[in-house]
Amino acid sequence: MFIRYGLYQPLVIPISNIAKIHKNLEFVKRSRFVKRYNFSGFPNVEIELIEPVGKVKSVFIGVDSAEQFISAVLAEASRYNHK
Repeated sequence: MFIRYGLYQPLVIPISNIAKIHKNLEFVKRSRFVKRYNFSGFPNVEIELIEPVGKVKSVFIGVDSAEQFISAVLAEASRYNHK
């Protein structure tokens, strides 16, 4: 999965490195172990990683339809695991 946000370098997360993905409804504090990608408000999806990417253990993103995005990622992960 590629996460692009503005002019920043894209973050690449292999589907196989996703431990959990779920809706987020809370404020996310700054941390060197967390990446936040959201223009305003609270990011509505949390992705927890199996292995950190650098120091990053969790990624929070803001998407238009959190449920649809999560379902798509879980479907892709399911296909990946059945190969």
